[in-house]
Amino acid sequence: FTNRKHFPSQEIHSQIPKAMKERSEAGMEVSNLMQGFCFYGPPDSAVAAGRAALERPETARYNQDAGTPELRAALVDFMRREHGVSGYDVQVTAGANQAFANIAAAVLDEGSEAILFEPAYFNHVMALQLAGAVVTTVATGPDLTPDPAAIPFSDKTRIVVVVTPSNPTGAITSGATLRAIAEDCRQRGVWLVIDYTYVLFTFDGEEQEVVTGDNVILLFSFSKAFGMPGFRVGW
Repeated sequence: FTNRKHFPSQEIHSQIPKAMKERSEAGMEVSNLMQGFCFYGPPDSAVAAGRAALERPETARYNQDAGTPELRAALVDFMRREHGVSGYDVQVTAGANQAFANIAAAVLDEGSEAILFEPAYFNHVMALQLAGAVVTTVATGPDLTPDPAAIPFSDKTRIVVVVTPSNPTGAITSGATLRAIAEDCRQRGVWLVIDYTYVLFTFDGEEQEVVTGDNVILLFSFSKAFGMPGFRVGW
């Protein structure tokens, strides 16, 4: 697979476990922020519904690839109520990572360019590499959010990816910035993929705006907000 640019985040990731071990052995208190482990479990209602579903024979049968009609309808309603999103189709996937892999497989050819912002989510990098894409990373500004003017579009660019709130920094990209990027992408026939896995993780009264558009693909997950990472459900 080809990569146009070296990935600083991968180098940093490889150094973190060693540094954490050394500091821990030296008696320092170390907090592991490398992966989003929930300290809470899923809602009791989800556990009860899952237990009841196991008693139904139809649960063990094949179902629609895009998810059960009931769940998809519920998610459409949830998106409308919680985020003001309408006019979108919903496909349920085995976590948001599978959703991203599906997108990469659907819109990228070998040699297509995908643009990410550093520090980038490493699973996105791997999915794009598996799709044969040329991955270009762009540094973020002092506030760790993307600068629309700094995006190096080329004639091979097919998707731009933004994670907000960011994994791993937690930085929130504003609605105005997302709309500017979406418009720049639209003018060039490029998809904008926005990963909103951490959309409910905001603090100090700040909220994450969910931006939509004809060329904007949205990703969400049950894993973090609902404490269900092992259930592997995203959309």
